Amino acid sequence: MDTTSRTKVRQREQLLQLLKLSLNWVPIFEVVAVAGFQFEAQVFKLLSLGYRIENKPGGSRLVASPAPAVSQPQPIVVHDSPANADSFFGGLTPAPRYAD
Repeated sequence: MDTTSRTKVRQREQLLQLLKLSLNWVPIFEVVAVAGFQFEAQVFKLLSLGYRIENKPGGSRLVASPAPAVSQPQPIVVHDSPANADSFFGGLTPAPRYAD
């Protein structure tokens, strides 16, 4: 990660902390002090990550954070008995063939 990317990530993290700590609107001068004059890019990135942020001419505020990630259920693995371990279909055997 280059220096510019690290700076953007740090600005985004600082902006998020500022918005989380404030219960009301954060004045625009505080937002600019933390995230720079291109703060809208950081707000857009936070929006794409699932945060709900409201903006008005005087400042910004955090309305909601994204829901925590829900872990995916693990698939159930059924192991066949060792007696049928050499067969792909377990205990199934093909039907007998009859001469035509």
